[in-house]
Amino acid sequence: MKTKKGKRRAVKAEEEKLASALGGRRTFNSGAGDEKGDARVHQTYQVVDGSPQETSEFAFRIESKTTEKVSGYRLNVKDWKKLRDAALGAGETPVFVVRMPRFLRGHLRLAVVPVSFANALLSVDKQTVSHMGKKRSFKLSEKVWNLCTSELPRTAEQDVPHIRISIGDGSKDYDLVVLEWEWFTHLTNCEEEG
Repeated sequence: MKTKKGKRRAVKAEEEKLASALGGRRTFNSGAGDEKGDARVHQTYQVVDGSPQETSEFAFRIESKTTEKVSGYRLNVKDWKKLRDAALGAGETPVFVVRMPRFLRGHLRLAVVPVSFANALLSVDKQTVSHMGKKRSFKLSEKVWNLCTSELPRTAEQDVPHIRISIGDGSKDYDLVVLEWEWFTHLTNCEEEG
């Protein structure tokens, strides 16, 4: 069992890994201050022929959650809304990343992004795993991931496994897409390290 200090080190290493995989940086104190989120990837610009042009296509605000429970992690609307509000206020796309142990060995990393962003990357499956839009959370686990993605039809255009979910707080519903972190970095043209 890890000590409290060991857990903090592991969380910090995970945040740094996520940030570097997308060419970003870890935020100070894991976003506990004014800068919310665990990591940020800024859009970069360079001057070409006297005018600024984007050199990176995407800007992200990343929140990372790590659990050692095989049962997974429950993504709630409060956490999503806090990340979303901070990201949109800075012109960034919110990305919620959950790392959890696989049943037999290794870890599963899932990225949660808004449907509008996912549609720009892939053809989002019309199948929605939803809790009537009234629930405030969705359970992310290897079991749920495997059950939902094994039932999805595969076509030539859509071979990226993903789940479309909806969570809400009664006044607003959020349509989200869950996909594996490795696919996310691949689709955003980022190379994941180690």
